[in-house]
Amino acid sequence: MYFFILVSVFAYEYYLDVQLNQFDLDGDGIFTGQENTLEQAKAMAAVTNDTGRTFAPITGAIYSVLYFLVVFIVWWVSSTIRNLFTKATNQALKEDADNKGSAS
Repeated sequence: MYFFILVSVFAYEYYLDVQLNQFDLDGDGIFTGQENTLEQAKAMAAVTNDTGRTFAPITGAIYSVLYFLVVFIVWWVSSTIRNLFTKATNQALKEDADNKGSAS
């Protein structure tokens, strides 16, 4: 889960960088003259003004732990219930077999 969150963030960051670099006509990494447009400013804002991507390793860790805990609790409860039913079924079968054996 944590890996998926981080990969998603890095993929989106790469996508934004590609979008921004489309406005760098001479490929020097600096936006000057005719490269400065409203669309370039929007793309630059999308790259630089997102704290969610910055804190993704922290929030991703928190969500991953919570997700793991929910999955673990569901697994534990289901396995406990399954074990209780299995014990009850085995005990009932054993008692039934004992009753049949003592009846003959």
